[in-house]
Amino acid sequence: DKEARVYLALLPRHDVGSTKIIRATGLHGQFVYDSLARLEEMGLAKHVIQNGRKKFSANTPMRILSLLE
Repeated sequence: DKEARVYLALLPRHDVGSTKIIRATGLHGQFVYDSLARLEEMGLAKHVIQNGRKKFSANTPMRILSLLE
C-alpha cells in the first residue's frame, strides 16, 4: 500500500525530492525512503543526483506488466 502511494505520487512528477513525496503521500519519511528503495529495486523508480541531492522519478507503468509476466 505504501509503495503504491509513493509510486502514484511520483507518476505526475519528474525529478522530485523526497520532501515533496512525503507531503504528497502524507506518509512518514522513513516509509517513503523505504518505499523508494524498493521501487528502485523493482525498476519502477529511478533517481538522479542534482546539486548533491537525490531526485526521484517514476519509470513507465509498463514496467508493472513486465513484473507480472
